[in-house]
Amino acid sequence: MRHKLLPISALVLSLLVGVHGQTPSPARQLSIDVRVTDKSGAPIRGLVESEFLLLQDNQPQTITAFQEVNASAPAKTDPRVEAILIFDAINSNYTTVSFERTEIRKFLLADSGELAEPVTLVALSNNGPVVLSDSSRDGNALAAVYDKFQTGLREFTRSQGINGAEERFNLSLKAFDQLVDAIAAFPGRKLMIWISPGWPYLSGPGIQFSAKDQDNLFTSIVHDSTRLAESHTTVYSIDPLGSSDSSTNEYFNEFTKGVTEPSRVVASNAALQVHAVHTGGRAIYGTNDLSRAIADCVADAANYYLLTFNEPAGAHPNEYHSLAVRVENGAAVVRTRTGYYAQP
Repeated sequence: MRHKLLPISALVLSLLVGVHGQTPSPARQLSIDVRVTDKSGAPIRGLVESEFLLLQDNQPQTITAFQEVNASAPAKTDPRVEAILIFDAINSNYTTVSFERTEIRKFLLADSGELAEPVTLVALSNNGPVVLSDSSRDGNALAAVYDKFQTGLREFTRSQGINGAEERFNLSLKAFDQLVDAIAAFPGRKLMIWISPGWPYLSGPGIQFSAKDQDNLFTSIVHDSTRLAESHTTVYSIDPLGSSDSSTNEYFNEFTKGVTEPSRVVASNAALQVHAVHTGGRAIYGTNDLSRAIADCVADAANYYLLTFNEPAGAHPNEYHSLAVRVENGAAVVRTRTGYYAQP
């Protein structure tokens, strides 16, 4: 493994590992975005707090604040919503990248170019993430900027074997770390939408990790998970390989259980699709209508519920807690963050 963690500031590091001897602070509050739909995907509106059950480690928790957020009643705090649309030219071949570009352009120009939420375009290249545009609701202007961008990248393919897969994994995870940190600096809710088949899982026979590799990867997972939670960022993965891809399917579901300690870490715990599930987003695959899939992801911000609860101090650094939300309507589909890491 050659992945190296990005430098972490002293402030963030103190939040991750705790400060010995520090005076205990008041209970820390954590807010989670909860999307509730029927089986067809249509949002269920008008629910009240008493219809929600918040579970931490399968134990009921007290909801300290509750709000329904929709287009007519935006959030009282940090009302801005931002969609960061990332197209991946590292993990896709040239043919797939061309298809990605066509579908993204189709999304930008739909409805005469009037976007539901502000969008920022980012390209993922061998040189890292490249921001192509400022945030804008003007799809026509964004498409014009997008058309001028030349990919011009080296192609990584599965035929390059484990070395090529490891290189793509390292580049992709480093870019993910960079974007998570950059996005966390801005207020409001963020939708990080990746047009990508995801980076290699690096699992199976012949894949070995040293204890140091596992420790570094666990620290990265904790850091990204914490930053995504604190910044109200939801991750989405849209596989551009569409119906032609039968290699990934639902394999990522084997790694969506929250990892609790370094010795249990494998590379697949940091997969793009796993981050999508953990943040309450979606891992979309098997469709050739990418523009529609992007629009569906953006629509998540049109109606959701904001639940706040007191986060207990961890008994030790990086203590994992699972989360789940249920509603009285048994037919409802609920998506939200699946866990978080508490600190002493």
